[in-house]
Amino acid sequence: MLILSSETHLLGNIQSLMLGGTETIAYTLLWLFLAMAIHPEIQQKVQEEVDSVLRKSKPQWTEHLKLPYTYAAILECMRWRTMAPNNALRW
Repeated sequence: MLILSSETHLLGNIQSLMLGGTETIAYTLLWLFLAMAIHPEIQQKVQEEVDSVLRKSKPQWTEHLKLPYTYAAILECMRWRTMAPNNALRW
């Protein structure tokens, strides 16, 4: 019975971690899409940068260093609409 209880707790923890992570990512992407819809000029710059760097090739992780504007746009959206608390109360 103890093993079953441990397995049940383990599965519950795995589900909590998976759901928590996917929900945060999903809402971050939704806010990013909204920000791009509200600011088409930024969306256009991001699209131009992505097109110029990738050029129909398979994306490689090292190419993210060549996308500073896109990276900045994503970070700004995450700053604008933070999905998780990023600081605690200070006494």
